[in-house]
Amino acid sequence: MDGVRASKEHPAVFESAELQRAVKTAKAISKDKIEIQIKRNLMEIRGRSVDAGAGRAIVKAKYAGKTIAFLVNPKFILDALSGMKGEVTMRVAKEMIWMVCGNREAIIAQMRPG
Repeated sequence: MDGVRASKEHPAVFESAELQRAVKTAKAISKDKIEIQIKRNLMEIRGRSVDAGAGRAIVKAKYAGKTIAFLVNPKFILDALSGMKGEVTMRVAKEMIWMVCGNREAIIAQMRPG
């Protein structure tokens, strides 16, 4: 989790409703911070807490780049996805996450580990 970068040539493309369900699952365990890892053809969303343990959900995604991982507040992802229906494109840079669906766009700051 060192601010890994995904190039603009390799965005992740996924269904909004699928990521919403996965983030809600992780948020039930960890309300303030979840990890999203994007790998070839899938996104893995993880929540961890001392009290509730750990949980994960998998979302199918079109993605052909290197594996990337980042931390984010689940509320920010859910807020961004609330107005997005259908296919969403996500790009990840050093400290930012860009999501686009049709004419709707959201930029979210990643959380720092620790």
